[in-house]
Amino acid sequence: MVEITMQVSNSLANRIQSFGDWSATIIELSLVDFQYKQTREARSRLIDFLSHNPSPQDVFDYYVSDKHQKRLDDLLDLNGEGEISDLQKKELSEWTKLNHYSILLKARAAKLNKGIA
Repeated sequence: MVEITMQVSNSLANRIQSFGDWSATIIELSLVDFQYKQTREARSRLIDFLSHNPSPQDVFDYYVSDKHQKRLDDLLDLNGEGEISDLQKKELSEWTKLNHYSILLKARAAKLNKGIA
């Protein structure tokens, strides 16, 4: 892992410090360029959740909203049936990327819960 030193305002430094163990993830998620409205919404919701410095158990228990889960399920069904459009494939790819971040977050939360971060 690389350590980066940079100058930021005191107010920004305080905000970043308040994110606790999740600050690097929040910054990384903020830099991911999602093109589709629902994946951007789901990412924003996840960033907002992490910005309140949740406990590892809270992160482990986190799931996307029912609305976003339904969209993902619909895309997966279309893909499974071979009826997915190229645009829907691209959106599904974004959901896959977001899911990957969720899996990594839950793995990190499990490590933090065991004190082996």
